[in-house]
Amino acid sequence: MAFFQSGYIATCRVMIQVIVKSYIQIIGKERDEMTIEQTNALSAGESITFSHDAYQIVIKAKSKSLETLFLNAPVINQLQGFIEYRFKNISLLIRALTHSSFAHEYHESLKSYERLEFLGDSVVGAFITRNLFENFDHFQEGKLSKLKSALVSEETLSKLARSLKLEQLVLRGKGELKEEVNDSILCDLFESLIGAIVVDHSVEKAFRTLELIIRKFEESQGCKFFDESLLAYFDPKTTLQEITMKKFQKLPKYKFEKKDEVFQVELWINGTKHQTVKSISKKQAMKEVALKYLIDEKLITSNEVEEKSC
Repeated sequence: MAFFQSGYIATCRVMIQVIVKSYIQIIGKERDEMTIEQTNALSAGESITFSHDAYQIVIKAKSKSLETLFLNAPVINQLQGFIEYRFKNISLLIRALTHSSFAHEYHESLKSYERLEFLGDSVVGAFITRNLFENFDHFQEGKLSKLKSALVSEETLSKLARSLKLEQLVLRGKGELKEEVNDSILCDLFESLIGAIVVDHSVEKAFRTLELIIRKFEESQGCKFFDESLLAYFDPKTTLQEITMKKFQKLPKYKFEKKDEVFQVELWINGTKHQTVKSISKKQAMKEVALKYLIDEKLITSNEVEEKSC
């Protein structure tokens, strides 16, 4: 009987050892997974950013809290130093930089930036509107609206976001980390950061921060942010329409032909074909062909296009 008992105990010990060994291997594999992905990213020419480190430390290894990470990370301190604002409530900055994919994997009561983005969108819009009203008193409402649309567009605000290196700081889930941070996300991040400042301090403080960010942006890029020449680039179709109506009392015409998922667009003015452009987007092709005509006819200069915004 003792023999069978000792044999049973020995078997159990072996089974436990196998289970523990397998568990350790699984944990080790999970711990190394991000390191392997980072190595692959480096070999592919991608850079490892705070976003990657945060995922590894907080989600995979669970070795630090988000609060501890944000309070001690040099890049987060650099961001706050650059915008000359330090958050009293660091959780607001964390939320402003949290993509929904990260919040989903975090498995705690962490909220993404969407609501702060909603607030920031209104605040940025109000800031742009006030500046246009004060500095472009020769513009009618319609032209002011078009210039505002250009200044609050994803293309424009994503540039401000890149000046703050927000693409390197956004907290993203495993799948999102494999993708490039696009203009849409960058625009959302910028607006959510401004929204977070409003909640942490005030609207006026957010306005002053926006003024600072834009001023530094203009200095680094050597251009004007509030520049009416941006209109010709942002809405060349309207600019061309105004010119042709004044000169010929006729609207320009766009003729389309689609081949192999590519649109070929011809621009006709006063019965004459002037330009042809190809693009996978009909809307983009119309914009490009109108802009090309304006530049070729020297109705706007190429410098205006190159310096359309910072």
